[in-house]
Amino acid sequence: MRQPDTHIICLSVERHSDIMQELETSLEEHGWNYSLHAARNGWKLRPKDWQRRSVTLTPHSKIVRQPGAQGCLWSHMDLWELCRSNKEPIIVLESDALCLKPWNESFAPEHDVVKLAYKFDTPRPNKRTGSWSPGATGYYITPQGAAMLLDYVRGTSALEADKLIGTSIVSWTHGDRLFDINTKSYSRSSTRSINISDYERLLYDK
Repeated sequence: MRQPDTHIICLSVERHSDIMQELETSLEEHGWNYSLHAARNGWKLRPKDWQRRSVTLTPHSKIVRQPGAQGCLWSHMDLWELCRSNKEPIIVLESDALCLKPWNESFAPEHDVVKLAYKFDTPRPNKRTGSWSPGATGYYITPQGAAMLLDYVRGTSALEADKLIGTSIVSWTHGDRLFDINTKSYSRSSTRSINISDYERLLYDK
């Protein structure tokens, strides 16, 4: 199988330029083609933005207090929509991935989502989405898988991107670990929680 189009979600490129450079260098060293996709800043998202996207933010849910996770979900949804509209599988990478090896031409997936970069290989249970695996740093996804994820999140409510990739929603598996996770990104996480009253003031401050 030829390498699908690879899209990197650029998470705060201005602040993480060194991490992005390491990812791009590792991809080029192993002969990968890729393009950059500018991530949405979750701190700038407002309820009306989600309404226009037909996605509900459930009050008092965890993601409501995590603007970084909202931006992450928004950015992954951008690429799921691209995958569905182009009717071709893609590979999605976050900027804190590191390429370990060339694309495997014998890759023949039997699932709609294949994790290619992950912290843990033991799935975790979720009452809403089934078994999932922490970390959506790198994965292969089919148009069918992208459509199922989009339909689910629009039919229910927003949830962290990695938890959405669960067995109750889409067929997924851990594949060959083609990517590592750049540990430099751990101390720069943008998914920290904030006090709900502070966040509501941020949302509605005019």
